[in-house]
Amino acid sequence: MNIKDNIKVLILEDDITWSLYIESIFFSSKFEIVGTANTLSKGKAMIDGFKPDLIISDIMLQDGNAFDIFLEKKYLEIPTIFMTSFTEEDIFVQTKEIPKSTYLVKPFHKFSLLSSIQLILSKYPPIKILPVVKNYIEVKGKNYQTKMILFEDIAY
Repeated sequence: MNIKDNIKVLILEDDITWSLYIESIFFSSKFEIVGTANTLSKGKAMIDGFKPDLIISDIMLQDGNAFDIFLEKKYLEIPTIFMTSFTEEDIFVQTKEIPKSTYLVKPFHKFSLLSSIQLILSKYPPIKILPVVKNYIEVKGKNYQTKMILFEDIAY
């Protein structure tokens, strides 16, 4: 397994100003923005479709609380940076219940976001499973059975 070069990032944010700000931070970097969603339902579909390595998510979106997504078992393994303008302690406590996550209070500077990304990815690096390379071919035998012949066993 190798650490990936291009990190796929998904942004969940319903404020277009913040979406554009975050996208501008990633301009000409090793990060690839695979999409931006402004609702939880679009976000879930994009997570399932794009399989991002990192998610940057506002907590309060148009159709609900982002914690509702990230408490589902299949999304717990995705490193996530939550951001919000709410500074209540209960939101911070909820963030700590989500594994592989961290928390930023808006407004934040681009270096705060980049530092958070660096920290979370150093703790939970995205891995890529290399494709299995077949070292054989399959042929049909005289009785239509399948046989595997290793390339190293082929002379001509």
